[in-house]
This record gives sequence, C-alpha cells and structure tokens, in this order.
Amino acid sequence: MISSSDFARFAADVFANHAVPFKRGGSTLSGMDSAGFISYCLTQLGRSTKMSGTNDLMRNYTTQVIPIGEAQKQKLIQPGVLLLHVSLDGNVLPKYRDGQGNCDYAMICVDQEHGIYPSEKREGLIQTEFLKYNRVTHIAHCKYVDYGNSSSSSVARPSISDSPINADEARLIGDGVRLRKGPSTSFDPLASMPIGSILKVIESRGEWTHVRYTNQYGTVFNGWCASQFLSK
Repeated sequence: MISSSDFARFAADVFANHAVPFKRGGSTLSGMDSAGFISYCLTQLGRSTKMSGTNDLMRNYTTQVIPIGEAQKQKLIQPGVLLLHVSLDGNVLPKYRDGQGNCDYAMICVDQEHGIYPSEKREGLIQTEFLKYNRVTHIAHCKYVDYGNSSSSSVARPSISDSPINADEARLIGDGVRLRKGPSTSFDPLASMPIGSILKVIESRGEWTHVRYTNQYGTVFNGWCASQFLSK
C-alpha cells in the first residue's frame, strides 16, 4: 500500500517540477487527463493501473465515496484523498448507468485547501483551491492508498517563536499565506503556508519577496510571498 502522505507528496512534486499539458486519455508527462494523472502517480509509486477514465476510477479503484459535506463534518479531508465531481446528468456510457452518477473529473488532495489535476480549460496540470473554485461533490479513498487514522489537521504546525533563523531566511507571521507563481495576487497560488514557516529568501521587490518554501511533506516550492507577512 502507498501511504496517503507519499501519494500527496508525489502529486505535488509532479506539479512543482513538470509542465504537463492536458491530453484526453493520456497518462504520461507528455500529456494526461485527471484519471491519467492519478494512474501515473499510482504507477510511479509501484501500483500499475489500467483505469479507463474517471467513471472507471470511481467504481473500480476506490473503497469509499463520501459526499463532501459529510467528509467536512467528519474531518476526513486529508492529503492523498481523491476529490471528485459527480453529477446525475446521465451523460455516461451504458455500462456506467448504475445510479452512481457521472464522475467527470478527479483530483488528488495535497492539503486542506488544495488539489492537483490536469484542467482541460487551463490546458495543463494545475493546483487549485478546490472548495473555492471547483465543484467538488465527493471525496474518495483510493484502494491502493493507506489512509490510516491520520488527518492533515493533526500535523503539528510550527509556532511563530520556533527556532532561530539564518541571515538569508525569513519567518512567516501570517497563517494560510499564499505562495504565488509571480509577484502579484493575479498569479495562481502554489501553496498555502502555515504561520511560523521558515522561508529561504531569494529576492525582494518591495511589496513582494521571492522565496523557497518546504512544506511538512518535504515538497519544495519556489514562489512569491507578500512581504508584509515576513519577519527577519
């Protein structure tokens, strides 16, 4: 079994290190759709799959499918769960007309707010705030992933007074601060950073600072943070 944290971390690493275009039916770095992305991550982590789309994924590669509202109540949203959009529009192949609905896309959750998937509209692999910008209706547990009893909410966050910092570092003094692709709020977010995070400063441009951030799963992000949230 693949640990849920390893599954989420690998998905985040693919997003951080590869510009993957959207390709319907694809499952390689040269192009993939959402089922292909999940299949690629599983395969690279040692569980080869031959899933044929997100409806096959939902029916044959998951052990639990839970409405998003219920998942929030039970605090089941954690890194590594699958985030699904399921509708009852009937727009599925005859073999999937079983009352379970039409799963038209899926993503891998990487933290409490973000999921990663290949977007047809955006023409490539993206990270998104799934509760804000997407119509996620359900979460699911992949049958090859071990979710244990862990919850991302139980991961210890550093306090604002933790550990000394070096001259080329800064401490984050805001919680949930967005790390962005560029020095403006018009750029897409790369990660949400907890208060107390120690960031490597690469360059400062007035209101924005270019930093390197390593999250609790060891994934490294290079991006831009609003300078007002940094303290030396």
